[in-house]
Amino acid sequence: MLLVLDAGNTNIHVGCFEGSQLRCRFAMGVASERTADEDALLLSSLLSRGGCEAAEIEGVLLGSVVPSMTETLREAI
Repeated sequence: MLLVLDAGNTNIHVGCFEGSQLRCRFAMGVASERTADEDALLLSSLLSRGGCEAAEIEGVLLGSVVPSMTETLREAI
């Protein structure tokens, strides 16, 4: 499964793909004060709620227009 994150100025859009099929998608609000640990917990929880377990993820694609958030998201992933 491929985890895809699109981090913008207002929201982080997330999707999980199995091949070309979208298995789950959700959005997280951008909060610059959130730590990598908090982002990891939020991502894991939302993935699980969407029926996608973190253990199933084989790759990640991260796009970001917010350089200050990019490293925090990388650590969370």
